[in-house]
Amino acid sequence: MNVRDALLSVNDTIKSFGDQKVISSYLEFHRRLEVLKLVETHYRPGSTILDIGAQPFIILCALKGNGV
Repeated sequence: MNVRDALLSVNDTIKSFGDQKVISSYLEFHRRLEVLKLVETHYRPGSTILDIGAQPFIILCALKGNGV
Protein backbone atom coordinates (compact mmCIF):
# COMPACT_ATOMS: atom_id res chain seq x y z
CA MET A 1 0.00 0.00 0.00
CA ASN A 2 1.31 3.45 -0.91
CA VAL A 3 0.15 5.40 2.14
CA ARG A 4 0.83 8.84 0.70
CA ASP A 5 -1.32 8.13 -2.36
CA ALA A 6 -3.97 6.59 -0.14
CA LEU A 7 -4.25 9.77 1.90
CA LEU A 8 -4.20 12.01 -1.16
CA SER A 9 -7.03 9.97 -2.70
CA VAL A 10 -9.31 11.24 0.07
CA ASN A 11 -8.63 14.87 -0.91
CA ASP A 12 -11.48 15.22 -3.42
CA THR A 13 -13.98 13.74 -0.97
CA ILE A 14 -12.90 16.16 1.75
CA LYS A 15 -13.10 19.17 -0.56
CA SER A 16 -16.55 18.15 -1.78
CA PHE A 17 -17.95 18.61 1.73
CA GLY A 18 -16.96 22.28 1.71
CA ASP A 19 -16.87 22.26 5.50
CA GLN A 20 -13.98 24.45 6.73
CA LYS A 21 -13.51 22.30 9.83
CA VAL A 22 -13.13 19.18 7.69
CA ILE A 23 -10.80 20.92 5.24
CA SER A 24 -8.56 22.30 8.00
CA SER A 25 -8.51 18.85 9.57
CA TYR A 26 -7.29 17.42 6.27
CA LEU A 27 -4.30 19.72 6.48
CA GLU A 28 -2.91 17.55 9.26
CA PHE A 29 -1.48 15.51 6.39
CA HIS A 30 1.87 14.62 7.94
CA ARG A 31 0.37 13.32 11.18
CA ARG A 32 -2.01 11.13 9.26
CA LEU A 33 0.78 10.01 6.98
CA GLU A 34 2.74 8.77 9.99
CA VAL A 35 -0.30 6.86 11.26
CA LEU A 36 -0.72 5.23 7.85
CA LYS A 37 2.95 4.29 7.79
CA LEU A 38 2.47 2.55 11.15
CA VAL A 39 -0.49 0.64 9.75
CA GLU A 40 1.52 -0.25 6.66
CA THR A 41 4.31 -1.61 8.85
CA HIS A 42 2.23 -3.51 11.40
CA TYR A 43 -1.05 -4.49 9.70
CA ARG A 44 -1.59 -8.15 8.94
CA PRO A 45 -4.45 -9.31 6.68
CA GLY A 46 -7.44 -10.28 8.75
CA SER A 47 -6.47 -7.96 11.61
CA THR A 48 -8.86 -5.38 13.01
CA ILE A 49 -8.03 -1.68 12.98
CA LEU A 50 -9.56 0.61 15.59
CA ASP A 51 -9.25 4.31 14.76
CA ILE A 52 -10.15 6.09 17.99
CA GLY A 53 -11.28 9.64 17.38
CA ALA A 54 -11.77 8.90 13.70
CA GLN A 55 -13.93 11.91 12.88
CA PRO A 56 -13.79 12.87 9.96
CA PHE A 57 -12.72 9.31 9.02
CA ILE A 58 -9.90 10.36 6.70
CA ILE A 59 -7.51 7.58 7.74
CA LEU A 60 -10.23 4.94 7.52
CA CYS A 61 -11.23 6.18 4.06
CA ALA A 62 -7.62 6.01 2.91
CA LEU A 63 -7.26 2.48 4.27
CA LYS A 64 -10.51 1.33 2.70
CA GLY A 65 -9.42 2.83 -0.62
CA ASN A 66 -6.42 0.53 -0.49
CA GLY A 67 -8.36 -2.59 0.40
CA VAL A 68 -7.45 -2.73 4.09
